[in-house]
Amino acid sequence: RTSDERSQECAVQCDAGFGAVESVLRCVNGAWYAPECLPVGSMVRVVAMEPELIRPYWVVLHANFFASSDCTDAIRMDGVALSSGEYVIKYASYHPQNVWDGDPGTSWASSEPCVPGSCYFGFRFRAPPRAIRCVRVEHPEGKEFQ
Repeated sequence: RTSDERSQECAVQCDAGFGAVESVLRCVNGAWYAPECLPVGSMVRVVAMEPELIRPYWVVLHANFFASSDCTDAIRMDGVALSSGEYVIKYASYHPQNVWDGDPGTSWASSEPCVPGSCYFGFRFRAPPRAIRCVRVEHPEGKEFQ
């Protein structure tokens, strides 16, 4: 499919057992961008589904995944943090890695206000993790951040 005279898209399919966030091969200004095929189940996202609007930003101090339903068997975080986008300001970092670093002085903030389903943070594991049975998310105090 040709979007305009400078870009083109083609549907692609990953091998069995693998998937991509977006299964599209793109050509933009002569450069081809291929989707990254990842093992199925290796990417986990925590998505804001309530309230109707979180503004000015969704702020998360820390989060943890657990293999037990009582939140006691922590899953090893071997991989890369991801998000729908982070707030950017001159001398501060609100990168999604901050959610998983255990540092009380860091946090992740969404790049914009969130409506249900629009904002997320998560983790791309090198290999599919054990089943996640509990997720703990810590927000700053104050309703405006949750």
